[in-house]
Amino acid sequence: MTATTALVTGASGFIGSRVVQALHQRHIHVRAGVHSRSAAGAFPDAPGIEPVPLDILDRDSLLRALERVDTVYHFAALVDPGRPRQEIYRTNVAGARNVWECAAACGVKKALYCSSTAVYGLLARAPGPISEEVRPRAVEPYGNSKWMGESVVFEIAARGGPSTIVIRPVAVFGPGEH
Repeated sequence: MTATTALVTGASGFIGSRVVQALHQRHIHVRAGVHSRSAAGAFPDAPGIEPVPLDILDRDSLLRALERVDTVYHFAALVDPGRPRQEIYRTNVAGARNVWECAAACGVKKALYCSSTAVYGLLARAPGPISEEVRPRAVEPYGNSKWMGESVVFEIAARGGPSTIVIRPVAVFGPGEH
């Protein structure tokens, strides 16, 4: 039986770091994609966790990180509403496109894209529960960029890219989050 290897983008982030630990506990070899060398120190020197430098806007960096990877968990994103709109779109849309195109080129079988309930916009006065059947209508750059990212990854998956699932977490917080 071949060992499974997963790449987690945004591995030093709040969700990504917990996914790295969960995969490690399941004895899955994890490439923890980190944007800076200092972030690589967040992971224990443990067999099965391999911090790798990763820039989702740099295809060469992605192709190196995706060698012999079976599954991608994509959590890298720019969330800061104070950043310029173009920077948010470049990271969250072009970055997602790069991850999925490179994953397809490397033969990755499965991928998870972490979107956000921000794709629904401001639905405080919605007449009922918000479910996957509610049509997204993002009103700010972050939510719109995540909605566009979803479209990009599904488009690439439909053209023979990795089998893709999208999750839309609500407010994400907990121990260690500021």
